Amino acid sequence: MDSPASPKKLLLITDRAVDSSGAADGNSAAEIPELIACLRAMQDITVLPVEYATTTGEPLVFYSNHTERDLDPREIGMILIDLLEDQAAEEALRLLGRILQSDAFANTPVLVIGEASNMETVDDVFEAGAADFVSRGPALTLELPPRIRVALRRSAEWYRLKRKTGELQRMTEDLKTANIIFRSISIHDELTGVANRRFFDRYLDTVWRQSMRAAQSVSLIMIDIDYFKIYNDTYGHQAGDECLREVAQAMEKALSEHGCILARYGGEEFGAILPALDSEQARQCATRLQQVVYDLNVQHEGSPEYKRVTISQGIATAIPGLLMRPSKLIAKADRALYQAKAAGRNQAVA
Repeated sequence: MDSPASPKKLLLITDRAVDSSGAADGNSAAEIPELIACLRAMQDITVLPVEYATTTGEPLVFYSNHTERDLDPREIGMILIDLLEDQAAEEALRLLGRILQSDAFANTPVLVIGEASNMETVDDVFEAGAADFVSRGPALTLELPPRIRVALRRSAEWYRLKRKTGELQRMTEDLKTANIIFRSISIHDELTGVANRRFFDRYLDTVWRQSMRAAQSVSLIMIDIDYFKIYNDTYGHQAGDECLREVAQAMEKALSEHGCILARYGGEEFGAILPALDSEQARQCATRLQQVVYDLNVQHEGSPEYKRVTISQGIATAIPGLLMRPSKLIAKADRALYQAKAAGRNQAVA
């Protein structure tokens, strides 16, 4: 979890042993109580003075009064590095790098106190990712509070922006999800789960234009469940709905092997769009559909001859041209379907 927008605690990292009162041992020990007093005088700032244990291990280890300190990174609003030991600049850079590379403190602003006599060192500190560099000297306690306030404001703004960005990202994802759901609803038949009439019309138009450019044939099969009104009257509408689902799913599975699309055209009628298939290939698809539905063996006492659910099909094939529209292909397939039904049903006519 990221740090809150309003920082709670400032972590003061030093190379001198510091107790809870701010007293310190070692070189320039008098500077530490004065520094801590300056920080503690700032409103809304709680100072945690700790001693940095120079180690390359993970996680970072801090000590207070020679006792290992358990820190909650979420409570740390800022880190202040103040090292005085030999090669302090190099050690501060190593520490700064380790802090900003850790997941816990990666976004926590870090201020470094050091000697400004070497501008290369100052440049290195900023390049390493420090939010600010403050020179050690008589004016330190005067310069430090405003520098801290500026860094905290920037940090708070960063977290506010991050929250807003996160909210926008979540909103965008929600909209994407809603759009996917809407598109799924808008192109699928709610009852059977196959494509709906709206998608049928759009897809046929797309296939038609593509086939016109490629000079390829388009085939269409119009399908009707035989004696379906009698089925509904005999078994009830719930059974009729289940029959529609079962037949539609079986046909869709059979057609998917050929890269074709099945859609519910209306009521108990379906349409199968067969891109780039000629009349013979379309007839083979129809034969496959006929057998798949027959093999479902859905009981239908109202079917005079077969006593099971069957389908009738009308097949039409065309090579799209400027003088022919998709509606003519549909009309041709409908006429063939009427012939199949008139001839006794459970068959396909081209």
